[in-house]
Amino acid sequence: MKTKTLLIGIAMMLFASATQADSNRTVVSASINPTEFTYYSGTTEEAYTIITWNDASTVQLITCMVWGYVTEMEENIDYTITDIDGETARLTFLREEKFRTSKSTESDDDFVFTINFNIGDSAIFTIIPEVEIMYGVYFWVSDPDGNSIEDATLTFDGYTFEPGNYDAGLHLPGIYPYSIFKTGYITAEGTVELTDPASVSVTLFPEGTTGLPESIKFVSRIYPNPAIDNVTIEFPESENVIIDICSIEGKIIQRANASGRSTTLNMSELQSGVYILRVNSAIGIQAIRMLKK
Repeated sequence: MKTKTLLIGIAMMLFASATQADSNRTVVSASINPTEFTYYSGTTEEAYTIITWNDASTVQLITCMVWGYVTEMEENIDYTITDIDGETARLTFLREEKFRTSKSTESDDDFVFTINFNIGDSAIFTIIPEVEIMYGVYFWVSDPDGNSIEDATLTFDGYTFEPGNYDAGLHLPGIYPYSIFKTGYITAEGTVELTDPASVSVTLFPEGTTGLPESIKFVSRIYPNPAIDNVTIEFPESENVIIDICSIEGKIIQRANASGRSTTLNMSELQSGVYILRVNSAIGIQAIRMLKK
């Protein structure tokens, strides 16, 4: 009887000891935070999350599954894992290599990464693309005769490109300022409103009569400049000409035929600003900068 009682007592002690051991045993687990990342098209920001575990020595393998494909994640291979304090690590998804080139920016599907640890439960990390439509802008630059100018300098939205580079790149919808400069020409300035891909034609006019042969310097005087309502153009001799009032971008706003030694143009309907008076005669074209108050 004593033996039976002793056995029962030993069994109860062992059970209690095992129960206490279970309650004190460290439960291995791992997780990530944040669980999602939102990026916008056209940005270069990288996505990242922080992996946390309560026993770093037990983490031997981390894999990631996206769209059914499993990738083992190692430091500096495919993804970058940087240990922070022995219990947490930063997992970086390289935008250029991983999800920018793998996915069209026209798609609004999320990237869902299932991150599996060899301990604990898997974790879900979602990369959410917020697609912003962007449009390309290209400039065509020519002189008043329609000859292409290949070496002007474009400044678009505050950024100046190398001479001859007229591709302004991709931009979000909006209104953007630009200027095009070339020595000996009047700098063209204007804005582009992007609602679609834009191809902008710009005419650069010679500064005054700069660069024009003496034989076609046929405007003797233009006044008043600045003008309020009217402007008069005088010639040293009788001329038959076509006069275009152009915007600084080169767009023809008003056209008039004139003959004789002078002509007067009505500019009262024009908005204040800088214009180009382009005088077309049988012997050539002369462009003059004009300010309207």
